[in-house]
Amino acid sequence: MFDAYLACRRGKRSKPGAIRFEMRALDETHALASRLAAGRYGPSRSACFVSSGAKPREVYAASFRDRVVNHLLVRELEPVFERLFIHDSYACRPGKGTHAAVDRLGRLLRAATLNGKRRAFYLKLDVRAFFVSIDREVLWHIVEDRTRGRGGPAMPRVLEVLRTVLFHDPTADRILACPAADLEKVPEGRRLGCHGPGIGLPIGNLTSQFLANVFLNELDLFVKHELRARWYVRYVDDMVLVHEDPCVLRAWQARIDAFLRTRLHLELNPDATRLGVVSRGVDFLGYVVRPHYLLSRRRVVGNLWTRLHGLHRRLVRKDGTLAVYDVAAARASGLVAVLNSYLGHFRRARCRRTVIRMARAFPWLARFAVLRPAGRGWVAADRWAPTRDFPDLWFQWSFFRRIATAADPDSLLFFQVGRYFEVYEEQTDLAARALGLRPIPPRPGFKRRCGFKRGHLAAYLRRAVGHGLTVVVVEETGRPLSRIKERLVTRVARRNGDGSTTGRNGDVPGGARDERHAGGRGEAVPGPG
Repeated sequence: MFDAYLACRRGKRSKPGAIRFEMRALDETHALASRLAAGRYGPSRSACFVSSGAKPREVYAASFRDRVVNHLLVRELEPVFERLFIHDSYACRPGKGTHAAVDRLGRLLRAATLNGKRRAFYLKLDVRAFFVSIDREVLWHIVEDRTRGRGGPAMPRVLEVLRTVLFHDPTADRILACPAADLEKVPEGRRLGCHGPGIGLPIGNLTSQFLANVFLNELDLFVKHELRARWYVRYVDDMVLVHEDPCVLRAWQARIDAFLRTRLHLELNPDATRLGVVSRGVDFLGYVVRPHYLLSRRRVVGNLWTRLHGLHRRLVRKDGTLAVYDVAAARASGLVAVLNSYLGHFRRARCRRTVIRMARAFPWLARFAVLRPAGRGWVAADRWAPTRDFPDLWFQWSFFRRIATAADPDSLLFFQVGRYFEVYEEQTDLAARALGLRPIPPRPGFKRRCGFKRGHLAAYLRRAVGHGLTVVVVEETGRPLSRIKERLVTRVARRNGDGSTTGRNGDVPGGARDERHAGGRGEAVPGPG
C-alpha cells in the first residue's frame, strides 16, 4: 500500500489532497490497508469537471485516497494481464505510449510497402463514445475469466476490491468542480450514464484506463488470431490495420464491427473510419505517419496558433505609444511550458519550417523566451529566469543587466530595493539625461546610483519609453534567498509599433502539408533568442 502511495503522489505532491495525505502518510496507508483487508472500503465522492480542448469531455477526479487504491489494484493486476496483451497495444502499459505507437506504425508501413516498393492501404477505425459505452458486466466477466487460476492467493481479495470500484457510480454524488454551463458543452451521447445504468467508465481514473485496455484486448486477440492481421496497432480505441488489398480491409472492417456489437456491445464510429493509401500518410495520435518520416497534424499546429493568439492578448498590453510585456503573467500562465510541450511534439516530426514560422509570426515571444537547439529540435527557456543564487546585490543586479542588454542594447534596468526603484553604474547617466533623476550617495558595491519611489513607476516608465528606451523592471518577490532577497523581472516596456503583433497576416500555418520538403540541418532558427 505504501508503494502504491509513493507511485500515486509522483508529480502531485503540491496538490492539496496529496499534502493532506502526506502529513499523516503512515497512518493513512495503514488505515486504508486495514479497511481493504476487512472488506469495508468504499469509494468517496469524485470531482467532476470538463476538460478543455477540441472535444470537451467529462472528467471525474477521484480523491487522493481512492487514487492510491487505484494504483494498488493496477500494480496487482498488471503482471497478470501483461502476459495476455499483444505487443502492438500501446495504451497504459509500461514502456509503451503514444510515441512508441507512432514509431511502431511507421515500421509497419515500411514493412507493408516493402520499404516503398509496392502500394499498400490502411484502415483507421475508432470506437464511438468508447469510455461511456463500456458495459461493466461484460468487462467484469472478462476480468474474472482472464484471472481465473492466475495471480496467486491474493487475487480473490483484489477482485473483490476491483468489483467495488468498477460498479461504483460516480455520477450519483459527484462534486461539481466547474460551472454548470460547461457540462452543456459535452454532447449528450458522451456523458457518463447516458447509455443506461451499468454502462460507462469514468475518464480520469487509472483503473479506467487499465480496464479499457483489458476490454479491447479481446478485440486485439480477435484481430490477430481470427483475422490473422499481420500489420495492426492500437492505442486506446484508435486502431490502424494495413494490407496490400483494400478489399481485405473492407471485409475486416465488417467483421470487426460485428465482433464489437455482439461480443463487447460497442460500435464503430463511421465518421472516424478512414481507408486510404499508405503513401499519403496515416493520421494517428497527433501525427501524419508516412513510411519514412512524420508530419504534425494541422489541428495540432492550429491549436498552437490559437494558444499564442490568446496569450498575446493577455501578456502584451498597449497604451498609446507604450507597449508593456507582462513577464510575471507569462511566468504564471506557463508560456515556456506551453512552448516546450509543442516543441517536444514537433521534435519527432519534420516541423522545422513550422518552428521558424512561429518565431516570425509571433516576434513578441522573444520578449519572454529564448529558443535553443536541442538534438533534432529546440527547447524554450525563460529569458529572464535567474540561473543561480547570488552572493550579494551587485551580482544579482549584474545578472539582470547582462540579459537585459543582450536582448536590447538600449535598455534601462529599474531595480527594486525596498520602497524604491534604483538605477546603477553607467546607466545612472542615461537615467539622469532621460528622466531627470539626480544622483544619490552610492551603496556598498556600487559607485553610482539614482532612483525614485515605487509609486512613480508608471510615470517614469512612460517617460523612458518616450525617449526610445526599453525598460526592464526587476521587482522583489518577498521570498528570501540564502543571502539576499529574491528578485525577478516582472515586465518589459518599450515603444509601441515594434512589430510585436502576430505576423504578417496572422494565418494558421498549413501544418503537415507545409513540411513536405522540410528537413536537413540548416541554419539556426531566427526569431526568439
